[in-house]
Amino acid sequence: MKDMVLGPESAREIMQDLAERLLRPAAAAIDLSEAYPFDHAKALAAAGISGMTMPVEYGGSGASFETACVAVEEAAKACGISGRIVVDTNMGAVPAIMAFGTPAQKGRTGELVRGGDKP
Repeated sequence: MKDMVLGPESAREIMQDLAERLLRPAAAAIDLSEAYPFDHAKALAAAGISGMTMPVEYGGSGASFETACVAVEEAAKACGISGRIVVDTNMGAVPAIMAFGTPAQKGRTGELVRGGDKP
């Protein structure tokens, strides 16, 4: 998935599939335990959702914020914390680092986000 720019509808399809297979079935247990869903973070990264708004040279696909918002919406419908992971890996600090960070900071951020690290 990371080799192509995701559009809103392709992101929606990817997230709906992930939501049914992984996110929704675990959401209640995650809420009760308050445990961080590292498996969700890894799956979102593997699907090309985490960091999709990052430039291609840092491992993203250059997707738009509109596309990221669609992914957030679909993730959050199934699992609130997973929706937050999509926010944290595509908005806020990540775009700020990509816009204003040093090449080393951008590279390290890209590695962490692509690797499914906790944002």
